[in-house]
Amino acid sequence: MTTQRKPELIDWLERETGKSLDASAAASANDRHVSVRLPTALYERLDAIARSHQETVSQSIRRLVGEALDHIDHPDVAALDTAISALQNLRQRSA
Repeated sequence: MTTQRKPELIDWLERETGKSLDASAAASANDRHVSVRLPTALYERLDAIARSHQETVSQSIRRLVGEALDHIDHPDVAALDTAISALQNLRQRSA
């Protein structure tokens, strides 16, 4: 097993902060970066969630997005969405 040398800026950051960055959490060549501007209140909620799971905010966001996508892809959700849409159409027609 070969070990990769950390990028120079990571080495500098570790020296400056006195903290070691987890190599397993480092971005791989297949990772993509997404930047999202959030209202302060939403960020604070994410921060609280992250702390409660002993994660960084980024780790929590990755976990929550993954869980949300799994939930959306679940067949029961599609069936519920169809039923809700049908009920909304019935409500509109009867109004």
